[in-house]
Amino acid sequence: GKIKPDDNQREVMHVFAALEEEATRPEISGLRKLISGKKNPVTIRGIYLWGHVGRGKSMLMDIFYNRSSIQ
Repeated sequence: GKIKPDDNQREVMHVFAALEEEATRPEISGLRKLISGKKNPVTIRGIYLWGHVGRGKSMLMDIFYNRSSIQ
């Protein structure tokens, strides 16, 4: 029942942070996109999280959901 530091979980949290940053990035409007020639790059469309039972996947998802500004 104790939470221990886990390097793999730390890496996943960095991926969650990148997902949130991308999801909250303002889109370039149609006219600006046409003038600038820029597109809205989509690099992360979601996260597939897998691992052995008891590694903390659900806990990480709960933390991300509760702390995210995406909601």
